[in-house]
Amino acid sequence: CDWSSDVCSSDLQTISRDIKIENNFNRKIKIIIKSSGKISNNLLVSENNFYMKPFSSKNITFSVHSKGLTEFGDYDGSVILITKRA
Repeated sequence: CDWSSDVCSSDLQTISRDIKIENNFNRKIKIIIKSSGKISNNLLVSENNFYMKPFSSKNITFSVHSKGLTEFGDYDGSVILITKRA
């Protein structure tokens, strides 16, 4: 792995990355995380469809596993974070 904060294991065939989400609004918001593309079926998110209090932050872990992937290659995709008023 190239990222110092990643967790990599050849036994588990999983790589993880944490991101920090911040609510900089003075109201409660709902966070919805959606993914698409080839990697979507192999992406796990530690928490989804959750509420955040005003001026709070939360760490979310994104993990990609190789279960079901039969060959080496590029598996791309995208992640969208949607915020809604609560």
